[in-house]
Amino acid sequence: MRIAILAAALATSAAGQTTAANADQTAQSWALATSVLGGQPASQVQSPQSSALAGAGCYDIDDGLSNDSIGLVAGGELAWMTGFNANGGSDVITEISTTFGSTAGATVPANQPVEIAIWDDPTNDMDPTDAVLVFSVAGVSANENSDTFNAYAIPSVAVSGVFFIGVSINGAAGEFPAPLDLDSAAVGQTWVVGSTLGPDTLDLTNLTANDVPPLDLGAIGFPGAWMLQAEGTSCGPLGQNYCTANGNSVSASGSIMSLAGSDSLAVMDLTLNASNAPAGQPGLFFYGPNQVNAPLGCGQICIGGSLVRLPVVFENAGTYSFDVDFGVSGTDFATLGTVNFQCWYRDPANSGACGDTFNLSDGIEITFMP
Repeated sequence: MRIAILAAALATSAAGQTTAANADQTAQSWALATSVLGGQPASQVQSPQSSALAGAGCYDIDDGLSNDSIGLVAGGELAWMTGFNANGGSDVITEISTTFGSTAGATVPANQPVEIAIWDDPTNDMDPTDAVLVFSVAGVSANENSDTFNAYAIPSVAVSGVFFIGVSINGAAGEFPAPLDLDSAAVGQTWVVGSTLGPDTLDLTNLTANDVPPLDLGAIGFPGAWMLQAEGTSCGPLGQNYCTANGNSVSASGSIMSLAGSDSLAVMDLTLNASNAPAGQPGLFFYGPNQVNAPLGCGQICIGGSLVRLPVVFENAGTYSFDVDFGVSGTDFATLGTVNFQCWYRDPANSGACGDTFNLSDGIEITFMP
């Protein structure tokens, strides 16, 4: 299957048949081509340490199996893009994952320079012709010509409304780097943009300035999804729990820490929560640099080193909660990088069981990003 686009002209060649959507042609021309699997089954997605399993991405459309891949007929630099609505209206992107090529054959050389990018859609219309580049970082391809996802860490980029993620790569004639899943519907969300002027000539800041301006993949006959995914702070729980809590008067599991918001110092949005709080009792959160596990009161102290206590809070609907004031603590977080939080609370109703009137939650650690 081959797509040839000559400025204002679109010609499709499939199974030896050609149809023209527009007969106009100009001197400026460019072309896209696809490498078809030819009936070969796609292998199951692999999950090495640096990769993400298909479907594990919070922002994903593909099913993890490629059917085809796309490249520029004459070579150049090509980018594949997918648009998403930010969960809850806003999010912080922490990782972008993609595959390179397809299982059809070895068309993408190993270890190629790539660019990972995020754009804002200022009109929220899922059309990247006016997209504003908000982040890009250089990387290197891996696991080419397979369905193994390669994960690229993103330093907590805030997004809101509609945003696009994308990957660009140089390719010679006969190379098909953009991985396509034709079994997954993505109407209006998947786009392709490129430059035939040579390697490293794609303009990521002004997509319409390229001689292959943004094209809706479905509009040119490929209503599928790119093998392209992203993770955000909304995609799963923040932080990592450690140091098991002891039971209290409310629950045999004790009080369990959780975090909500973002790990970004720039976003400055973090809420500390501790569940299974005794009714009407006060508590306080504290943080520090080290992890320990030693008996204290009716529970375990999970944090060592220089401890910082936060203001007293009271149980509300069975939970202790505190919105972190980054104006007070932000410098500490930036210096420490990884911070451990815990909650101390009064629990006189449990004194008969453990011989003391206070207890502690488990601990939770979080690594702050810029």
